[in-house]
Amino acid sequence: MTGAEAARVLGAEASLTVSARLRVDVRITDAKTSYGSVRYLVTPLAGWGAEWVDASRVVLSRVAPEARPSEVRP
Repeated sequence: MTGAEAARVLGAEASLTVSARLRVDVRITDAKTSYGSVRYLVTPLAGWGAEWVDASRVVLSRVAPEARPSEVRP
């Protein structure tokens, strides 16, 4: 994942699959590649907490507006 790809999803709203019968609406607050897998740090839109999850469990529902250059992380 490049910095530009990560910047595109930061702040985006998404659905996180918790189990076959439960999905939670979340916001992506950070992104990284770990051992070849893309992972997102997500926080619930209602409630509290944060957790790193595999990107395959996340479905983007609304991408955040373009990040300003000062907001892009290396």
